[in-house]
Amino acid sequence: MHRILQHLHRDHLRLAQLLDLTGRVAVVSGGAGFLGSFVLEKLAERGAAEVFVPRIDEYDLTQPEDID
Repeated sequence: MHRILQHLHRDHLRLAQLLDLTGRVAVVSGGAGFLGSFVLEKLAERGAAEVFVPRIDEYDLTQPEDID
């Protein structure tokens, strides 16, 4: 039983590290929409330092030159 608890604890720590976005930058395509607004909220809760939402009138993400 102790061994199982150790594995669960280790997996939980790995998941926590993956979900910790402290100081990270995120780009959310579709972030201005209904579902995107919830994604933005969760990114902020997880510590994202900056979240960028590209707007179609400024960036056409189908064009390689607009992605850089």
